[in-house]
Amino acid sequence: MVGRNPGLSAIIEIVGGFFGILGLGHIYNGYFNRGIFFLFGYWIFIAIEIAVYLIFAIATFGIGAICLFPIFLINLFIIIFSAKIAFDET
Repeated sequence: MVGRNPGLSAIIEIVGGFFGILGLGHIYNGYFNRGIFFLFGYWIFIAIEIAVYLIFAIATFGIGAICLFPIFLINLFIIIFSAKIAFDET
């Protein structure tokens, strides 16, 4: 869309992603449907992550809690990738 700041859309996407609201940068760019898809898709992904994390933590008596760091890295990658898409689409 014309007149949108690509840096601002990436920042909105990154900050929103850290608070679990991925897709705000896409909505800012005028891609409402894509933003809503990213929003609900990220919520579903987080719910699956929490379920898997809890299963591993309970099944291994807490030793599986070490899986938290790779899960954080996966979320960080998803947030940065989504911000890149929001940046490139302006």
